[in-house]
Amino acid sequence: MAVLISIAITAFLALVTFILLKRRATPNFNISSPDDAGIGDLLPVIAGLTRSVLYRRNEVSVLQDAAIFDSMLDDIDAAKDSVHLETFVWSEGELTRKLSERLCAKAAERVAVRLLIDAVGAGASTPESLDKLRKCGVSLAVYRRLRPWNVLKMNHRTHRKLLIVDGAIGYCFGHGIGDEWYCPDSRGYRWRDTGVRMRGPGVHGLQQVFFQNWIDATHSVPVSSSIFPVPEEPGDADVHVISSAGGDSFSDVALIFMLVMAAARKEILLQNPYFVPAAGMVTCIKEAAARGVSVKLMLPGERTDSPLVSSAGRHLYSELVEGGVELYEYQPTLCHQKVVVIDECWSLVGSTNMDSRSLALNAEVSIGIDSPEVAANLKRAFERDLEDCRRIGAQDLAAIPWHERWFSALAYQFHQQL
Repeated sequence: MAVLISIAITAFLALVTFILLKRRATPNFNISSPDDAGIGDLLPVIAGLTRSVLYRRNEVSVLQDAAIFDSMLDDIDAAKDSVHLETFVWSEGELTRKLSERLCAKAAERVAVRLLIDAVGAGASTPESLDKLRKCGVSLAVYRRLRPWNVLKMNHRTHRKLLIVDGAIGYCFGHGIGDEWYCPDSRGYRWRDTGVRMRGPGVHGLQQVFFQNWIDATHSVPVSSSIFPVPEEPGDADVHVISSAGGDSFSDVALIFMLVMAAARKEILLQNPYFVPAAGMVTCIKEAAARGVSVKLMLPGERTDSPLVSSAGRHLYSELVEGGVELYEYQPTLCHQKVVVIDECWSLVGSTNMDSRSLALNAEVSIGIDSPEVAANLKRAFERDLEDCRRIGAQDLAAIPWHERWFSALAYQFHQQL
């Protein structure tokens, strides 16, 4: 009996190890030097290489912190045909209660309400609250529950954060549906985050991404012209929607980071909460700085929900600072936004972290936005955040105790598993 138990335990551990290690690698892309054209001229190339479509003449608004939820609730209240929401985090609390009430109210009005939540990210939600949504008429799907027939995919999560209303209004954001983003803590802080609201043809791109996972999770394929209505062209922002998932041959959300950094000529502003990239990404950042591009990288400080990831990322600090990168740690709360601004004209906002989980496993989505107005808005927010940052320089790095440096180096060796 003891031998059989030992064999069973060994087989189980071998299976878990296989599942955790089975992932698509992010290659070190060999990106040729772009010509002298600016990033705006290269957009058709960048969109094409990342398997996305360039949508012209959109209206894009930047929404910071909890303000995005007020806007989302207003748009849900005004919905006439459909509400589609996809999220990783769905936790019990004030925000979830408000949102659930609005979704139930819309379902009672015979609006098609589809809610897709991740089995892991929504793990803290109660069966009672989810059953209430279903009883109200909300079509609720849980992405990749752990079942014997999908055990090999259990490590592939949806980390996308999307809201599409009536096929005409779309949101893409970094926030989770949880009170960390909505209710101030005892010090008056919420998690710092950024999203965008869009009207125009680009909403079709967000709708397509939503239905990728919806059909995967439910096998339900609604066929209605109202899902993809004829779009208006209300603004002057050109956008492309970049998505990626674990089954892809390579990660488009990883490639877009490297493409736009290679295309930058003047400035790169980058904010990300989980920064543990592979060597190729680090090289791309350093090469931009070596070309004379001003590179500012903002990461979380001590206030983080993933100390191990932060420690692993700090192993890269010396290499980045020596390479000419300005490095900042945000102090008041968790800096959770995933934002890139290139040359004051192009921006990237969405769900994608710069860690192996986002770049090699998760389903992710971001919006590339060609708009000097949006870029200026995001740059102003970045500069305001700088006031609450601590800059990390060579002297700070030299003062780090040896045991912390040793632990960071060790943690980084496991960065592909973080």
